[in-house]
Amino acid sequence: MKLQVVNAEAEKPALLLIHGWGMSSIVWQDWLPPLQQKFSVSLLDLPGYGFNADVPASSLEDCLAQCAKAITQPVICIGYSLGGMIALQLSEQYPEKFRAVITLASNSRFVQGEDYAAAMDAETFANFYQQAATNPQSILKRFVGLQVNNDKALLKKLRGKLEDLESHTLTTSLNWLQTIDNCERVKQLNIPVLGIFASDDQLVPVEAVKLLPGTMRTEVIESSPHSVFVSHAEQCWQAIDHFLQDRHLIASKAALDKTAIARSFSRAASTYDS
Repeated sequence: MKLQVVNAEAEKPALLLIHGWGMSSIVWQDWLPPLQQKFSVSLLDLPGYGFNADVPASSLEDCLAQCAKAITQPVICIGYSLGGMIALQLSEQYPEKFRAVITLASNSRFVQGEDYAAAMDAETFANFYQQAATNPQSILKRFVGLQVNNDKALLKKLRGKLEDLESHTLTTSLNWLQTIDNCERVKQLNIPVLGIFASDDQLVPVEAVKLLPGTMRTEVIESSPHSVFVSHAEQCWQAIDHFLQDRHLIASKAALDKTAIARSFSRAASTYDS
């Protein structure tokens, strides 16, 4: 299990990015140029994905242990969807490795239960699981479609980031999604946590925000889909930047250059239809 180091600069805060289900760390590609200005950035591919495709997909406990071993210094961690859920699990079990956690479109529980309705219903999830086991490429395309809310340009962009993944990798990481329950964990964390949600998310209902403790900072990006960090990248970074400054995790003079970020993300957006 290894991290992909984007830029190692000891004088900059360490930032770790964790992808979501069905996509490797390639999903962060458009975020890297502006982040490297102010952070020492590393990418964590979960077992079976990307740079860790040769690492056997395993139980949730094994996944967490392998991820923790790969993190060798305290980090500010940003996790997307499943990645955010994993980050919260890790930060509770290994608090010395985390300075803060930011989750993007992550639920406390991904699948509904008797005491938690703001999530995917169990029947839909079971259908996802069956398709992942029998037709992995088809379910990945369907999953991407649910992340973009009929935005054809965004759909094209995200489908361009899809990689061939083993059905075992997909079903095992779906098991992680089904198993993780962070409802109590988010009440007990002693590090700063920011949750960014999408108002029009088809996978993580925005009602989940109301179930979070008041000690957790939240931000809802209006008119945005599940892939909010791609569709509304600048707004996400404004929220993250303010959060990190407020928590004194970056100095105000080290805050991200918003003009440069806007230019970077505008260039990325211009490639949607290319």
